[in-house]
Amino acid sequence: MDRTLFNMLCKKIENVSGFRVYGFYESNLHTILNRIAEKRLSSIDDIIEESLKNTNLLEDIIESLVINETFFYRHENQFRAIEDVIIPEIAKNFNNIKIWSAGCSTGCEPYTIAIIIDKKYPHLKDRITIIGTDIDRDALAVAEKGEFSKWHIRNLDSNILNTYFDKKDNVYHIKENIKKMVTFKRHNILHDPFFPNCHLILCRNVLIYFSQKNIAHILKRFINDSLVDNGYLFLAPGEFTLLNQSGYTPLNIQDTFVYKKTGDITDITYKKPKPVINFKKVKKDINALLLSNRKDDALNYLHNISVESSHELKDSKLEELMIHIDSEDTYNLEKKLNEFKYSLKDDEYFFLAGMYYYLKQDYRNALDNFRKAAMLKDDYVYYFYQALSLKALGDLENARVFFTLALKFLNINSTFEPLANKEAIKKIILNHINFKLS
Repeated sequence: MDRTLFNMLCKKIENVSGFRVYGFYESNLHTILNRIAEKRLSSIDDIIEESLKNTNLLEDIIESLVINETFFYRHENQFRAIEDVIIPEIAKNFNNIKIWSAGCSTGCEPYTIAIIIDKKYPHLKDRITIIGTDIDRDALAVAEKGEFSKWHIRNLDSNILNTYFDKKDNVYHIKENIKKMVTFKRHNILHDPFFPNCHLILCRNVLIYFSQKNIAHILKRFINDSLVDNGYLFLAPGEFTLLNQSGYTPLNIQDTFVYKKTGDITDITYKKPKPVINFKKVKKDINALLLSNRKDDALNYLHNISVESSHELKDSKLEELMIHIDSEDTYNLEKKLNEFKYSLKDDEYFFLAGMYYYLKQDYRNALDNFRKAAMLKDDYVYYFYQALSLKALGDLENARVFFTLALKFLNINSTFEPLANKEAIKKIILNHINFKLS
């Protein structure tokens, strides 16, 4: 592949969509180009040259790059603030209310707003316009159908599910009365005209993919072209550092940040600080979020740290994988393990693969991967889970052997200590060594 051509395509993508192609996204772009080249029986360089001239092909590539990670009530604290404080405040001061979900992906965000209105403020339905926009046509097609998987609705309680969705063949169809409340439109947030007279804008997990210059441009347009005076802007947790200029007043409402328009901006310069990552502090913050049962906020925090960093942080990836293990989320563990595979050491990968099978109660495959990990590195966690797998398979004699090995290496720190606290497992190991396994 011609690197000069590839760089030209990356620059073209950013100029057209604002999406910065770097790090993991370069690898993702290469995969997309390779898939198109194989399908057309062509070379990657030929595909790049065509995409630089062919607008339709370029748009297809951009849409494939966009990450459509979304679900209902994502960052639940923000939706509680919208439900309890923001909507009543706007309704008190304005007759007609416009809400814009920018970068809405498959529509979970604007539909969540619609559910909140229907559930708590049905008398406002005729006064409220909800617009959902995205650059990805496929994502918008899903949004307009209103059909969602179990993944999208995982944050919803049974009452909301039963009231607002019909389930058929493991697909959750949102009710027609909610669908009618949201209008979806294709929109390029970098170049297309903005929607005027908005009282509430949600632009979450979007700006982190943009350059400093484009972030400043978009924030200025939200103020000058979209928000009414005293209108509100929500970014994602972890994105609030992107917004540090005049025209916006930060407010803390129910333990979440929201920004309120306090005036137009005539000139705006944005300089994104180069982050200095203190991962000890990050881990402390992550643990605090997890203790508050805010897993999704913890994952979003880790993701934003990686994106804002000048390099991909392996520590944040390992932390994310351990969060999925701790919550026994095998779906995302498998997904992220495949995504992060080439960032991990071999022993780390085999251990995490073993944990995937262990959580699935496939103890033979778990044992095979734990053995591979332990062959590459002496680690008490590797030996401990190898022993647990043997015990689950009924091989009590060999389980005792590996419990003993785990105890032997207990004084050596492990990357995966959060999954096997030393003091806790020491008691377990001693119990199994000193007493008959049962």
